[in-house]
Amino acid sequence: MSCGPQKGDPQLKGKSDIIKEMKVEGQKLEKGDWIVVEGDNWEENGMVLDWDDEEINMFDGKEGWTVKRDEIKKVYFRL
Repeated sequence: MSCGPQKGDPQLKGKSDIIKEMKVEGQKLEKGDWIVVEGDNWEENGMVLDWDDEEINMFDGKEGWTVKRDEIKKVYFRL
């Protein structure tokens, strides 16, 4: 049973010309990676659906949301 899109699913593929490379812990971020993003007094944990210069779109298996990149203080891969 799947809880939404999984890494490698065709629906995770976007327009590569608008997506800028992003690195987390020295590794290139890919759609489908599970990350934790932290800001001032908040933390979000989810799968990367897409990103651009302004925001990261994430999904946790139940719902999706957007995190503005300029509000992120720390980002790392979920263990």
